[in-house]
Amino acid sequence: RAKPASTTTTTTVVVQVPRPVVQQVPTAAAQPVTSVQVNPDHTILMGQAGIPEADWSYVELLVAKESGWNPAAVNKSSGACGLPQALPCSKLGVGLDDPVGQLRWMNSYVIARYTSWANTWSHSKTRG
Repeated sequence: RAKPASTTTTTTVVVQVPRPVVQQVPTAAAQPVTSVQVNPDHTILMGQAGIPEADWSYVELLVAKESGWNPAAVNKSSGACGLPQALPCSKLGVGLDDPVGQLRWMNSYVIARYTSWANTWSHSKTRG
């Protein structure tokens, strides 16, 4: 008698990471950023987060403004946290020890809300 063939069952699990739910904000025409010194350590993080190199100057300026590039930064009055100063912190979906994850979240947020890093910078300059 022949032995029955063994079977293996493979199950694929798809996990969807929630994207930020945001409403797009109309912005003024984006002004190009010139002569911004991008920290080489930051370029590594931005590259790992998948942020296009063309946007790194804007990211450098915005993150410096928001958190001083401190991934563990917490605003004492609002409770906003991380590199992007997300409010509430749970929006980030990653820990304060994960700057790459924070930048990935921030990139998704920026593109969904302002359509580009340049537009975000323009909005930041006019609204503070």
